Amino acid sequence: MANDGIPAARKDTLVLELLSVLDEARAPLKRSEALGRVEERLRGTFTPIELTPAGPSTEEARWHNHLSWYSTHMRVAGWLDKTGACLL
Repeated sequence: MANDGIPAARKDTLVLELLSVLDEARAPLKRSEALGRVEERLRGTFTPIELTPAGPSTEEARWHNHLSWYSTHMRVAGWLDKTGACLL
């Protein structure tokens, strides 16, 4: 993955938090709902770099962008299903 300024250990924390949200939901969630729950849980802990836009043409925060892209890797690994625009 590209160097986006977020340390690898913190990326792991973000991914684990997303997986925890999905596990506790026990039902498919839309991406926006799952990431919203991660944001609620981690509010106040994001670093300034994690809150900056992921690129010049987007307002999306780096942490959000990381999890959005990483969900593709989780799908390939079989950790989630992205059918119907939902994360399982």
